[in-house]
Amino acid sequence: MGWGKYPISLGIVIFMTALICPFSSAESSYTSRLINQAEEVFFSEDVDSQRGEIEQPSTSNNLTFALNQIKSKLESIEPTSLDRLSDLLERPVELEKTFATDHFRLHYDLSGENAITHNEDLTFISDAGEICEACWSIYHTDQLWPEPLCDNGAGSDSLIDVYFINLGPNIFGYAMHEDIPGESGKTGFIVLNSDYRDNIHLAAGEALRTTIAHEYHHLIQFGFGYRPEANWFMEQLAMMEESVVFPEINDAQRYLPIYTHHPYRSLNLSNGSFEYGTWLWPLYLIENFGWPFIISVWERWAENDTLTMIDAFEETFDSSGSTLSDSILEWSVWNAFLGHRDDGAHYSQGSEITSLIQPEMTVTSYPSFDRHPGITRQIQDLAASYIEFTNQDNSADNTLTVSVSAGDNLENGHFIAWDHSGTLVENSDLDIKRGSISLTVYGWDKIETLWLVLTTGRSSTTTTDYRVEATTSYISDASVDIEHYNQNPLKLNNVPNPFQPYTKIFFSVETETHASLRIFDVEGRMIHQLVDAITTPGEHAVLWDGNDANGQQVSAGIFFCLLQTPDNQSRIRMIRMQ
Repeated sequence: MGWGKYPISLGIVIFMTALICPFSSAESSYTSRLINQAEEVFFSEDVDSQRGEIEQPSTSNNLTFALNQIKSKLESIEPTSLDRLSDLLERPVELEKTFATDHFRLHYDLSGENAITHNEDLTFISDAGEICEACWSIYHTDQLWPEPLCDNGAGSDSLIDVYFINLGPNIFGYAMHEDIPGESGKTGFIVLNSDYRDNIHLAAGEALRTTIAHEYHHLIQFGFGYRPEANWFMEQLAMMEESVVFPEINDAQRYLPIYTHHPYRSLNLSNGSFEYGTWLWPLYLIENFGWPFIISVWERWAENDTLTMIDAFEETFDSSGSTLSDSILEWSVWNAFLGHRDDGAHYSQGSEITSLIQPEMTVTSYPSFDRHPGITRQIQDLAASYIEFTNQDNSADNTLTVSVSAGDNLENGHFIAWDHSGTLVENSDLDIKRGSISLTVYGWDKIETLWLVLTTGRSSTTTTDYRVEATTSYISDASVDIEHYNQNPLKLNNVPNPFQPYTKIFFSVETETHASLRIFDVEGRMIHQLVDAITTPGEHAVLWDGNDANGQQVSAGIFFCLLQTPDNQSRIRMIRMQ
């Protein structure tokens, strides 16, 4: 099926199988990994005994994706490679009994290896039929999705075919596409397990309901066509639909940490697990734009087989007067208001979403210099990073100054602040100039937590690194109210750099203002204050002789020079040589 009951990344499985099944070309190697991925689900004991490396339990994560890709590549696959999977790619043909509803025909057995073992009568099958019809009504009557394309009697008549066979424990089901001569859209069928008792997360009835809701939506998606690159959105959408159709089960919540703990990963990443956690994206779309918007994305994607799903999103946003980049930012901001931070202005059920965004870094002491995300957690394309600043030390400082420096792929920024009672006090977009943000917040003493939300666009850059600095200060004439300013950094540089033993520091201010020029070490300790006075407009220069405030020579190393005015700041990195 399209999802599994162990949130384990199939990237692990694919990597391990690649080690023992090398192939001569990238394409054949990728196809072989897909085959091994499917075999890992259905024949885990045999596969594990051949490998010896995989200790995780078998998973049906992304089974719809693997089987449908294999089917789309049949002409290039050696038939003997599919000995164990070939029957799974076609309709089961040996089931003796059928049960018809208005729109579905269910195929099943009451004896033999595919028997409906936990019900000897028709209760299970009739329940399944009612679930299918409930999904049909919601998808086509309420949400106005087009019906799946007719299979021209491939399953004996024009009804939608659902087959119940023995798939084994913890495999819930899958959907398969079928070609229609002369059509770009696909038809297909659904295969479900004949026994849902043997799973570790859901009751049998819950598993049956969510699986039908999920896999039937894949069948609707096949009507627009099938191209593997769209798998990420296929799974996001089908996962979200489970919660729409059966909100009382809401199994999708269990997958959310895959996203909320890794928001820096690309929106369109499909690795066998991440796409199941990012179902908040289609939820944001329907609550903000409505079902017709999502359907129009699929229609646009179907009209041009050279478009990727991301291309279709960009074109649909553009035609609606918005942009994909702006919507990525807005979605990322929405995701800051989950659980106890729900303010009633974002997700309609935001307070019930229990998995909260994990900030990439939390700054608790000031000044803080040269903070970076971990090398494996830099922001990917179409993704977000969250930086948290907390006011925990009961300092009298009433001003927070933050600067962020990143590459050109950093497209948007936003900041959110809550006071000590948890009340939202700021929620504003930020200007990004040349990949940098400079932010000064007055009233910092009234704020408990501040979040910066950074988002990226589409580019050839694999990841985006960034550097964060934050300082606090007390300004006697700072506004009593909480305010912020987002400006260009002040001009600041030093010559020479590196230096020994002296360096001259040049800075400029545009108007008469109070200026502070301080030297800090890499631990954030203030070494020396060179300027603390009302400063006239224009350029100024001051000599630093390498001494600290006590007149002692500092050791060789890296130092930071910080220039601050009431509404702006700049910082440079200096190196003192031996």
